[in-house]
Amino acid sequence: MIEAREEDIDRITELFYRVLKGEIPQPLALPEDCPRNEVNQVAEYANRFIAEYRALADAMSALSRGELDFGVPAGKMHVLQSFKNLHANLRHLTWKTQQIAGGDLSQRVDFMGGFSTAFNSMTQQLRAAFAKIDRQNQDLSRANQRMKRDLEAAARVQQTLLPENLPNIEGLSFAWSYRPCDELAGDALNIVRINDDLIAVYCLDVSGHGVPAALLSVTVTRSLNPRAGGTASLVAGPGANPEAVDPVQVASRLNSLYPMESNGDYYFTMIYGLLDVRTRQFRFTVAAHPGPILAPACGCPRRFDVSGFPIGMVEDADYEQSVIDLRPGDRLFLHSDGLTEEANAQGELFGDERLLGAIEAGRHLGLSEVVESLIRTVAGWRGDDHLRDDVSILAIGLD
Repeated sequence: MIEAREEDIDRITELFYRVLKGEIPQPLALPEDCPRNEVNQVAEYANRFIAEYRALADAMSALSRGELDFGVPAGKMHVLQSFKNLHANLRHLTWKTQQIAGGDLSQRVDFMGGFSTAFNSMTQQLRAAFAKIDRQNQDLSRANQRMKRDLEAAARVQQTLLPENLPNIEGLSFAWSYRPCDELAGDALNIVRINDDLIAVYCLDVSGHGVPAALLSVTVTRSLNPRAGGTASLVAGPGANPEAVDPVQVASRLNSLYPMESNGDYYFTMIYGLLDVRTRQFRFTVAAHPGPILAPACGCPRRFDVSGFPIGMVEDADYEQSVIDLRPGDRLFLHSDGLTEEANAQGELFGDERLLGAIEAGRHLGLSEVVESLIRTVAGWRGDDHLRDDVSILAIGLD
């Protein structure tokens, strides 16, 4: 018959009761006078169980927080051995996942039953998705290369529409600069010898940017070309010495030919003028474009502000003709608004005052040099050689 005191049995019973309630009790401490018998042995086993249980509970708590860098508790209980296997598998799975994150989609898992099937299916789907993305990227790259070649070809076509051979007239000089902000530009300019007496010059600027603006710019430029027989040609008829079309009439023709509703809601501004090489008189019309700037031989540069509707915006718009009488030493500048509307890092526009000052500062330079200096000055103001808008400048100088 086992001799056991009731209070010792109660202590052992309470220990397991507290375990079942979710607690982690302290080890049993039997009284010193407790008999060294089977009850004492049960208490020792209970304390060994509590020690292993406490270590397992701490490890499980760490695992539930996603922590894997801990020492697996020692012991021979079956649950501890299962936990060791689970811990090792999770660490190995973490390594596999890191390899996949690094791009190795060949990883497989074969040690976690149904989870392995789902994991391997995921990596297979990832391989298929990445292969599809890679094919799409290759397609995009090829399309981008084709688009780049097409844009470069279109830009070369646009360049052919710029002035090639400037008129060689005693006492007169011409210069121009053309800086697209992208591959293609909405700006255009030209200098055209009409006949023995007249030189036509113009700058135009299509609203917006990109391919649509460039297409309209090219179309308008072609239609103005006398040699191409354009519908808005600057000359009135064929012959060795053709007559020039009046600037107001040119603007009116263009306004009828290119209404916004027929051109994707794009319009353009323009300044067009005729320079008489004998009288040195410049007759011009402005369609919402910056007016010409006169830098007289004696005096400060000033702008001629002339109003007028953009081409294509208002049906049957009226345009006016203005006249500037040029004298020896004078310089005349035509430009697009990209020159004055370029902003610096603080958002401040370059503006008219700085442009007039830059023209005055370049008085000692040759005509081509001063035109290029204006571009450099505006680029310096922006703080970046890549301008925000297309910029075109056309200059006439009288010796």
